[in-house]
Amino acid sequence: LKTKAPFKYFFENDPNLADSFYIGVRCSLLHDASTCDGWVINIEEHEIIIVRDGKRILHRSLFMAGIIHYINEYKALLMQPENDELRSAFIRKFDGICKAAKI
Repeated sequence: LKTKAPFKYFFENDPNLADSFYIGVRCSLLHDASTCDGWVINIEEHEIIIVRDGKRILHRSLFMAGIIHYINEYKALLMQPENDELRSAFIRKFDGICKAAKI
């Protein structure tokens, strides 16, 4: 989260926030379908992440816009003919995901 796009941009002002996000948002949503450790998700703020009054507030729409922007940039890179190695890595990773999904 601290070194790779798109997440590094969300946490560049406070790298410790990345660890908190990983546990309180990423893992918590994935495993429990909720946030924890003072994280809330809303659409009322004007920044992607704000820390206020002991709460860490994630702006849902701004965060999602950042993710979508990154995916679109990644797709454009995959489509460039000179990026064979990147495409091969993507296919290898996606094949692994598909194999893991088989029941």
